[in-house]
Amino acid sequence: MVPEDVVAFTVERVRIDEEDGLCLISGADDEAEPAGYFIIQIDAVGASLEFLGEELSQRDGVQALAVGDHRLDFTLDAASTIGAQMPKVRITSREAIGPAVKAALKTAFGDRVREI
Repeated sequence: MVPEDVVAFTVERVRIDEEDGLCLISGADDEAEPAGYFIIQIDAVGASLEFLGEELSQRDGVQALAVGDHRLDFTLDAASTIGAQMPKVRITSREAIGPAVKAALKTAFGDRVREI
């Protein structure tokens, strides 16, 4: 059961693409279109997030991230662009979230990440 204050959605898989120092983690529902419902872009400066559309994007703003085998639970700063509208976001993946995705998220968000 999802708590009322959580925006939740499901993707087929969580995909990672890495090239030239840029890492993209996204929800993918179809092999031809990897963007799905969210994108996390990790570069030398840090992480940028986008949920459910370009109008809900921001540079970081993650207070906590719980990572499980099939789930990502974000707690966002209420003063941030996304956090003001969606303080908590839960992404469920039908396929298991791979170790490369988990490692990239841990690198990007450090001690704000915990495994569930």
